[in-house]
Formats: sequence, C-alpha cells, structure tokens
Amino acid sequence: MTTTKRTRHQPPIDQTEQMDQSALDRLEEDPLVGYELVDGQIVPTTKSLVDFDRALRTKVSADARPFLCEGNPFDCRVFLVGLNPKTHTDFWQFWDTTYGCSKSRWLEAYVEKEKKLSRTRTHIEHLLKAMAPVKCLETNLFDAWSQRLADLPKDQRSTSVFDFLLDQIQPDVVFAHGRPVVSHLEELIGAELRLNELQDVVLKGKPVAIYPRHHLSFQISHEACRSIGVLLKQYVAERHGR
Repeated sequence: MTTTKRTRHQPPIDQTEQMDQSALDRLEEDPLVGYELVDGQIVPTTKSLVDFDRALRTKVSADARPFLCEGNPFDCRVFLVGLNPKTHTDFWQFWDTTYGCSKSRWLEAYVEKEKKLSRTRTHIEHLLKAMAPVKCLETNLFDAWSQRLADLPKDQRSTSVFDFLLDQIQPDVVFAHGRPVVSHLEELIGAELRLNELQDVVLKGKPVAIYPRHHLSFQISHEACRSIGVLLKQYVAERHGR
C-alpha cells in the first residue's frame, strides 16, 4: 500500500497580507470575482452560474472540454488536474446554468462511445469514489483535446481556462498529475513541489494544499488511488472542522 504524508511550504511573505492583496488585485482585474470580508479575511462571494457561463464561453473553444463535475462547480473543494482531454465529447450538452455540469450523463456517453474506461479514467474513478462525498472538479492544464499531448498543436496549449477556474472557484485542494501540470503550479506558487506529498502553499493569494504526482495513466495501483482519495477527503474535513 502506498504511504502518503502531508508536509508544508512556508509562504515567502506574510500569508494574510499576500492573500488580501491578491484578492484585491483580482477584483480589480476581473469583475466576475467578487469578495467580501468574513472574520477578518477576504473571501469570494457566491457567484452566479449565468455570469460564470458567460465568461467561460469566451475562453473555451467549441470542441474543448473545460471541466467535469456533478452539479455546481462552485461546490467543488478539490480540483483533479491532468494534461488535456484524450477524447472529444461535447461539453455543452452536459452543462446548463440551472444544474451545472452533469458528469454522470457525460460518463454514460463516454462509455457508449469508447466501450470501456481508459486506464486513466479508471484510476480517476477509483480516486473519486474514495473521496466521496467531497465534490471534485476534474479539469486539465489545456482544455483542447488530442489522443496524445504530443499531438496537441502549440497554439492550443493555453492554460487560460485552467487559470480562470482557479481564480473563480478557488479550491481547497489541487491534485495534479503530470509533469507539465506540476511545473505550471510551481511557476504560480514560486516554489518547487515534492511528488507524492500533500503540501500547503499559497496559490493565487489563497492557502491551498497541492498533491503532485506522475500522470495517472501509469505507475499507480487502484489501491494507491483510493488511498490518495481518502487522504484528500480527510484534509477537506479537517479544514472545515468536520
């Protein structure tokens, strides 16, 4: 059984000052991101899915898949981040501004089309099942699809959708699998991440735990996926005092 442990990065400057200033900076740059003062801390206000949808459509190309979740993406306290979608599915038929995203319907369509779960998808589902009932948003560093990352054109390797989701939803935990994802997060936090450890960092002005590892397509067992899911669930419970 894979052993996991939790360690911490110490923020380079006072964490509260960094979070407040970053929040104010984003409020100035993006009017969709609203903040209010709660217990002395600047936190995001509840956002409208209509406003979120409007902004998302300006960033996502027609045949891309920005994310998956069940219901309202703002209810997701965990991000699971891969490289880019491997299969082409129409995201918008599984999304509306009343319910949010129907991952369950998307998965049914995926199985009907592909006939079986891929190795990566199988590992993701084991992890998510162990993490339930904590809600997770599945997304990727790049939202455009390709059979292999090497096949994805350079001009489609934009992180704008992923960065938008981080800004808008502000998760408590980010599970990152794949070296390009880990490298991008290292750039955002200004520090090196250690693989296979849950580390506390400051990401875009907010305290976040990041668990980086190799891509889920290889070098991991179903048991290890479940172990990570339990770890992430425990972290979210501790953070919210449950």
